Amino acid sequence: MKAPNDLKNLITNWPAVQDALAEQLFASHRASIVSGIVLVSMLAYMQWDVVDHTVITVWFVLMQAIQVARIMLLSFYRSRPVESGSFVKTRLRMFRIGVLLGGIGWGASAYWLYPLEEPQHQMLIIILLIGLSTASIASYAADLISAGLFLNLTLLPLIVRLLFVGDSTSTALALSGLLIIIFMSISIWKVNKSLVENIQLRLEANSREHLIKTSEEGYRLLLRHSPVGIFHFDKNLDITYFNDRFKELFENRDRSQRSATAVFRSLHSIQVWLSKVIDGETISIEHACDRLSGQSSQSWIQLSCAPSYDKHGHVDGGVAIVEDISLRKRTEEEALLSKQELEAKRVLFQTLLDNAPIGIWLLGADGKIKFINRAFCSSVGVTEEQFKSVAHYSELLTPQVSENCIKSDEACFQVDGVHTSQEWIPFVDGKEHLLEIHKVKLINNDGEIVGLIGLATDISQRHHLETALLDSHQTLRDLSEQSEILREEERKYIAREVHDELGQILTALRMDVALISLRFGAQNFEMLEKTRGMTVLLDKAGQCVRNIVSDLRPNVLDIGLVSALKWLGDEYAEHTGNAFNFETNEESIDVEEVGAASIFRIVQESLTNASRYAGKCTLHIKLIRQGDDLRIEIRDTGRGFDYDDIPKQKSFGLLGMRERAISLGGELQITSEKNKGVFIELLVPISRKGDGQ
Repeated sequence: MKAPNDLKNLITNWPAVQDALAEQLFASHRASIVSGIVLVSMLAYMQWDVVDHTVITVWFVLMQAIQVARIMLLSFYRSRPVESGSFVKTRLRMFRIGVLLGGIGWGASAYWLYPLEEPQHQMLIIILLIGLSTASIASYAADLISAGLFLNLTLLPLIVRLLFVGDSTSTALALSGLLIIIFMSISIWKVNKSLVENIQLRLEANSREHLIKTSEEGYRLLLRHSPVGIFHFDKNLDITYFNDRFKELFENRDRSQRSATAVFRSLHSIQVWLSKVIDGETISIEHACDRLSGQSSQSWIQLSCAPSYDKHGHVDGGVAIVEDISLRKRTEEEALLSKQELEAKRVLFQTLLDNAPIGIWLLGADGKIKFINRAFCSSVGVTEEQFKSVAHYSELLTPQVSENCIKSDEACFQVDGVHTSQEWIPFVDGKEHLLEIHKVKLINNDGEIVGLIGLATDISQRHHLETALLDSHQTLRDLSEQSEILREEERKYIAREVHDELGQILTALRMDVALISLRFGAQNFEMLEKTRGMTVLLDKAGQCVRNIVSDLRPNVLDIGLVSALKWLGDEYAEHTGNAFNFETNEESIDVEEVGAASIFRIVQESLTNASRYAGKCTLHIKLIRQGDDLRIEIRDTGRGFDYDDIPKQKSFGLLGMRERAISLGGELQITSEKNKGVFIELLVPISRKGDGQ
């Protein structure tokens, strides 16, 4: 188990280890570079007599330039330390380039400075290069790449040169050089490994030391700024340490200059408990005391103590925690009072729910009743326990009621807001009662449906009253309709009598007046003038008869409803001078006589109101047949009105229009705004099914 942990630690700390290796490499390499400068000078001096002077000079200058550049680079690095890993890698890369150039220079000496006929000088180069490669263990072991570059670049050219010489001694030396490379590589690797382990151990030690210091400082800060008082006392119950919170709690609470220790020791009842801690017990108590610092009423503290031990395991005192729990105590008292108040309110609320005149229940998403009030249970004859015991409440209802309630629940879950339905449910009195049921779904904070709340009101009596009222209204409408039919028949009869009887009499009188005028008018001018006046009066009387007949029963209805409505519009335009447009999709529409008369009267009343109140405007009438229905639209661009502002005594015309539409089995909609005209829409069936009239 140790090796994987070491590898894990190495991987974790590798950037820091690499930085430390680089720092050690830069710090220890200046001496080796200085030694290299000396060795370059010494080798150039020793080979001066056996090698071409130009070659030695060029090699000497290049090598010294490389060494000087490297020592300047190292000096720059040491004068400007960096902490960023990327800068360290850049410097290490530049250092390796310097090592590469140095290794190439020393390797080149095996060719340029190797005299073929001078064994002593040859041995000098061989010994020097082997010595340099050996020194790389100390110089470059901190960086395996630099060590490998220098070792191989220094010795491999020499080995190759010896192999080219070809004699047995040179070959033996070449093989020895290869063994040296292998041995030196292993040695460098081991030294590098040892360096890495030492650096890792040093980093871990530094990390532990830092953690210890941080933890110690954290504990000190925690103790010092803890929200609770902490103190240590010895076997004599003298306080040897206390934190700031302890001081805040007990010092100067009675405006004296006594210390916190003295104040705490004055709490004699606590001393008894501390004595038990000295005996080896661990205690935790809540204690009432006089006002603490900053408190205006009686205070409470919670004291938790445990014994402390010396290195021999003997009790040498105790450690205690003091917490001001005054607020918690007051909160608990208030919570108790609130709990009592809540319980009283719960009882009151439960009583209200159980005795409410409506049914109230809470249904879960699984169909099980969570709550149902007593009033509803008493009405349907099922106890609350029975409702809660079944898998679904519908099991206790009749099949038809159960099916309807389930559909209502599903519909409630699908809609937002309140879902309203009505259902006939048998009660314990043996009668079916009509309930108006309002349901709303319950949604939790996650947006999930968790159930619904239902409210059921018994509207049976209201339903019976409404039904009776509707029947009464319908009876009144039937009477009104029958009265209207009788009135129309009476108007028709009166119009026919007036037209036939009075019209014939007026016609006969006019003929007699004309005969008198012809017979006596030439001899008596005064009589001629008189007969002419009588003729004019008779013509006016005839026109009055025609107007009365038209008002009682318009003859224009005899040519069809479409023509009659167009005639009404033309009369309106002629009377008011306003523009009139008529539009229809049928040239002829067959409507029963009573229905046609009612439609004619509705349109006539609309045009009468327009002529009185609309002012200068354009009137549009649209007559459209839609299957078995007839839609009539009347629109003007006049002054308009606000329906709510019309006095009741002046709205009988509009009320009569609505009643006529209802009697036809249709609907009348009136829309208007001030200065935006009036729009009237009448929709009636062309023939009423089941009508015996």
